[in-house]
Amino acid sequence: KWKHVRGDGSPGFVTVIVDLTPLVDGVGSARLLDMVPGRSADAFGDWLDARGGTFRHRIRVVTMDGFTGYAKAAT
Repeated sequence: KWKHVRGDGSPGFVTVIVDLTPLVDGVGSARLLDMVPGRSADAFGDWLDARGGTFRHRIRVVTMDGFTGYAKAAT
């Protein structure tokens, strides 16, 4: 949950997207790609769709929390 403004009335949930490739490859730190409002299959799926097919086809491994909406969007 992301809440940087008190009392703004928003639920405050975000989907955090991180590229772990540099860390896994031992060449650098993980890098924050984006923080998308909401915590849903649509939040992650829409973000993936906006990146285009070339980006999506380069993804080999997805790690996530146990929320099934993310698994649905990743599939």
